[in-house]
Amino acid sequence: MALYRQLDKCLIHCHDDSEFLPLNEISARVTEANIKLEIPFRKRCFSNRDLPRTILSQARSVFSILVLIQETQAIVDLVCRDNIRDEDLPLTRQSASGDDENVLISSKTGKTFCSFSFWPREARVRDFLNFQWLNDPEPYVAVKEVANDEAFETEKANLELTQSLQHEHLITLIATCQKGPICYFIFPWAGGGDLKDFWKANDGQSRSQELVLWSLRQMLGIVSAINALHGKITRHGDIKPQNILHFLKSHDDSTMENRGRLILADVGVSKIHREITSMRQDPTNCQQSTVTYEAPEAQSDQREGKPRGRRYDMWSLGCMFLEFTVWLVFDYSTVRSFRKSRRTRDDPKDAFGSFFLQASDNLIQIHSAVIEAIGHLRSQPLCSSNTALADLIQLIEDDLLQVDVQKRVEAPELLEKLERVTCKAEQSSDYLYPILDGKAD
Repeated sequence: MALYRQLDKCLIHCHDDSEFLPLNEISARVTEANIKLEIPFRKRCFSNRDLPRTILSQARSVFSILVLIQETQAIVDLVCRDNIRDEDLPLTRQSASGDDENVLISSKTGKTFCSFSFWPREARVRDFLNFQWLNDPEPYVAVKEVANDEAFETEKANLELTQSLQHEHLITLIATCQKGPICYFIFPWAGGGDLKDFWKANDGQSRSQELVLWSLRQMLGIVSAINALHGKITRHGDIKPQNILHFLKSHDDSTMENRGRLILADVGVSKIHREITSMRQDPTNCQQSTVTYEAPEAQSDQREGKPRGRRYDMWSLGCMFLEFTVWLVFDYSTVRSFRKSRRTRDDPKDAFGSFFLQASDNLIQIHSAVIEAIGHLRSQPLCSSNTALADLIQLIEDDLLQVDVQKRVEAPELLEKLERVTCKAEQSSDYLYPILDGKAD
């Protein structure tokens, strides 16, 4: 019996009309003998005599997908030229459109696979992307361990509050469990890593209209999530790129954009508090807010035992959005240079540099490097007057990065302003992006 028919007969049909191919069936059917029958001897000789063994040991799932979509011979280029392995699955399109549409990339390993772009039938690439989920070993999950019972109960209560908001840009808690004295929180796995990982992984892409608009929408989503938290008389307290997770588009999620979604995470015991609780005095908080994105009033509030207000989050958002804009206009190397330019003291906690300076007379002011960065951004064509990024920069400077707490906007006003910018960008390509394509100088 042909291998295609063997694998097709092994497909298990689920109640939701989906299918899966059990791994044990792949192991039983995709043998070295069957691989040799599927790949002509001459093609094996010219490419790699060890190809069947390589497939058997490292690309068995990939091979089974190709068999089911009847593109078996493509395995030669994928293994020998692109060095594809089962560990690279799942793959996604490198670009939503254009020349790179059929170049696939691994969200796990970062490897790109160009052989797909040479397939004579583009529909088969789509088939591969769909069929790869038949033998998906996922779902992967992120597990957070908490050793202290009191900390666990407090964090659980805070996370349950977050779950009640049911916001698409807030992390979802899947389950909690306990084994002996150790308690665990189980969250969905973010295949794209955090926001810093996104910047690095997409650094080489042209700064297209689609990328800029997606970025604005994600910023708006994060602000909407913060607004929802603040509406429950809570704040996040540790907003930074490392706590913004990049969830990749699922093959069956029609609500998510092709680039995926940015989700606010780490809203647990050491990160989210009732306003009547001071973060610095909370005994369950073993990890303090990162100094880089810490608001100027943090130190004085700690000394005076004051709780931190919701406008603390507004400062942190301003810091993060400014770095996001620097990446959009330039690249990740410039983001790193911007961080280095803010370093003012030999303190390991301040490795990336704060966005403000405190003079000897205790006068606090915006860091000169921040002012210079904003000025440099404004000189770029992408941030010219009457553009979306120009208005975003103005919003960051006027409403978020204000030393005086009372001059910072609260979440509802920020949401309203950023929504206006995003809506206008969606309606006007000239406002969104005054250059057709490419990076700024």
